[in-house]
Amino acid sequence: MTDNGKAKSGSGAAYTINLEIFSKRLKVFYDHWNGNKSDLWASSDAIAIATPPPSEDLRYLKSTALDVWLLGYEFPETIIVFMQKQIHFLCSQKKANLIGTLKDAASEAVGSDIILHVKSKNGDGIDLMDDILRAVSAQSKSDTPVVGHIAKEAPEGKVIDEERKVSHSSLMDDTEKVILDPLKAKVKLKPENIDICYPPVFQSGGKFDLRPGASSNDDYLYYDPASIIICAIGSRYSNYCSNVARTFLIDATPAQSKAYETLLKAQEAALAACKPGNQMSAVFKAAVAVFEKNAPELLPNLTKSAGTGIGLEFRESGLNLNAKNDRLIKEGMIFNVNLGLSNIQAETNNEKTKQFSLLLADTALVNDKAAEILTNCSKAVKDVAYSFNEDEEEVPKPKRAKVEPNGVEALPSKATLRSDNQEMSKEELRRQHQAELARQKNEETARRLAGGGSGNGDGRGPSRNSNELVAYKNVNDVPYSRELVIQVDQRNEAVLLPIYGSMVPFHVSTVKSVTSHQDNRTCTIRIFFNVPGMPFSNDKDLKSQGAIYLKEITFRSKDPRHSSEVVQQIKTLRRQVASRESERAERATLVTQEKLQQASNKTKQMRLNDVWIRPPFGGRGRKLTGTLEAHVNGFRYSTSRADERVDIMYGNIKHAFFQPAEKEMITLLHFHLHNHIMVGNKKTKDVQFYVEVMDVVQTVGGSRRSALDPDEIEEEQRERDRKNRINMEFQNYINKVNDHWSQPQFKGLDLEFDIPLRELGFHGVPYKASAFIIPTSTCLVELIETPFLVTIIDDPQKFVDDGGWEFLNMEASD
Repeated sequence: MTDNGKAKSGSGAAYTINLEIFSKRLKVFYDHWNGNKSDLWASSDAIAIATPPPSEDLRYLKSTALDVWLLGYEFPETIIVFMQKQIHFLCSQKKANLIGTLKDAASEAVGSDIILHVKSKNGDGIDLMDDILRAVSAQSKSDTPVVGHIAKEAPEGKVIDEERKVSHSSLMDDTEKVILDPLKAKVKLKPENIDICYPPVFQSGGKFDLRPGASSNDDYLYYDPASIIICAIGSRYSNYCSNVARTFLIDATPAQSKAYETLLKAQEAALAACKPGNQMSAVFKAAVAVFEKNAPELLPNLTKSAGTGIGLEFRESGLNLNAKNDRLIKEGMIFNVNLGLSNIQAETNNEKTKQFSLLLADTALVNDKAAEILTNCSKAVKDVAYSFNEDEEEVPKPKRAKVEPNGVEALPSKATLRSDNQEMSKEELRRQHQAELARQKNEETARRLAGGGSGNGDGRGPSRNSNELVAYKNVNDVPYSRELVIQVDQRNEAVLLPIYGSMVPFHVSTVKSVTSHQDNRTCTIRIFFNVPGMPFSNDKDLKSQGAIYLKEITFRSKDPRHSSEVVQQIKTLRRQVASRESERAERATLVTQEKLQQASNKTKQMRLNDVWIRPPFGGRGRKLTGTLEAHVNGFRYSTSRADERVDIMYGNIKHAFFQPAEKEMITLLHFHLHNHIMVGNKKTKDVQFYVEVMDVVQTVGGSRRSALDPDEIEEEQRERDRKNRINMEFQNYINKVNDHWSQPQFKGLDLEFDIPLRELGFHGVPYKASAFIIPTSTCLVELIETPFLVTIIDDPQKFVDDGGWEFLNMEASD
């Protein structure tokens, strides 16, 4: 038996399951299910665990983990349904023979009978699932039994339906693997007889090349509205070639739909013309006639031939289906009927959809009366057109009144609604505005992620090109090691791995993740690396396209302590490097601020002591209060630590707020900025300074004290005095700052502390949580809880029309 749970038969050795471990763990499973049925198991009457077939995708599946934990082996293509009195297994005959040995153990451990459902060799077991479902219904006490399953283990599906990001080149590689391995396509052919005529072609995003020799680039598959995807595959079996190409339409425009329908009719006409006795030129002329009748404007975009003969050669010389070939078509000939429209201009400003191409190709055999299509793959519009906006309401465009030939505007007739001639409603304009804001936000996020912005979305920090990662400049710099064990070089940020008797260094930024798994006696370490083609990778335009990259490496050790230490060191070093690179990327996007001019002694009296800052500085040390000083051209906040200092220039302040403590626990000054600044290693546009006006006090024993208790009355008086004193200190401070801002050099900045009007406040839900929102003279703010809310309202009516009321919680306001 190997360490990863897969048995190895050796010479006649049979698979065996440890009955003692199985009984023990099965009882643990049922005890947890019965003890937490309503809390953690959703009151399920049965638990279904479906393990998918083996896959090259490196995923850690909970179903596989459960198989190994309970049975000791992986059981792919197996369904286990746990019920209170029965356990059903749907599997192959070989697995059923092994599972059958567990019947007595399961009955003794939890009192459940094991029922086996053996599927046929080539069957999918759908008919057997009906028996299992009937058994679930029979044992359940309710009419609608609840069956639990692992929700996050979605089966591998289609790229477009799941909206996954995948490159053309990776689709090409995956398709080529399926062609060369017919078992993946569930076709019984000998792999040695199969080959490709050319690498599969996948094109989208406005970059099209209709030649069979075209290549699939590294761009991501583009399937936004009005996009076109072209797929072409040429394969060879026993040295004979075939070819097929299809075009897929994503939310097609009327012009795209018309062009595709015309191209489809033209190809059907060309195939119909492939009859014995016809000249080969008649095939192309039949396609041209369709365009002359239905879409003559597309004739310049039509390919110059309707295909070629195909057989032992991909292009049989002399059998071109063009307008000049007068050779006769004979029975038994095979043609690649290939028609396309290239570089059609579309009425759009999107670079990736402003021009598009279409391609259809089929391999056809000429019979005695008509051509037989050998590549029988649907190309009907209903099968190649995808629509993702069916449920969305279309925004009607304003119609212009018709103008008669005499130049007089036509009046609306009785059959025409007057609203057709009016402008769009405010609701429609609001929707358009929101859609535009969403588009801009998505583009900004995409640019940030693609350009190495604030992160990759998984906490790894910004990605860097592999050419920039240098752990050691010279081979002599690699530290010498007597033992071939995994080592972590903190100083050079490298991980040294023993590979074939040598210590090979890898920069820690190339490591995607590292995991460890401990068995009874050994510990397995798996290290995954970042490779080109992965999401958020910047190595798309590599100089050495033929380079080979290491994606994963596994080590097994008999020293669990050293293994766990190494894994922890790698993870810690990755976090440190990612944090540093993330901060570096954040600082690179900051707007350069002017230098702070220190104030004289007289002005330096504008000081606020013992205040806290939000967002706080990073680090693991104890947080310290600091001092906020107002200088000539900005504020400076600093603590007793030399590295904890923040400068806020007056010219960068967009809004300044002073909110005294009334029903809150803090008195605060808040600055909403024009441009981001760094507070520690955090990039922010909102900086707040505050003091807690009340101390959190809990009575020993937790009992409530009487409101007439003299000590309680005295404590409340001290709290009121402290709150009034702090509010007065802040008020005096902002009065001095406002006087400073009234000087002539600050006239253009229009700076003044704004005090929120608490009596006009209302409850709302700005960030999926209820908050008390308070208006000021120009904004709506919520400055107590994070994330802060500062919504600028220059025009209240426009704010409401644009949907600003949507985050209000009207019930709480009442």
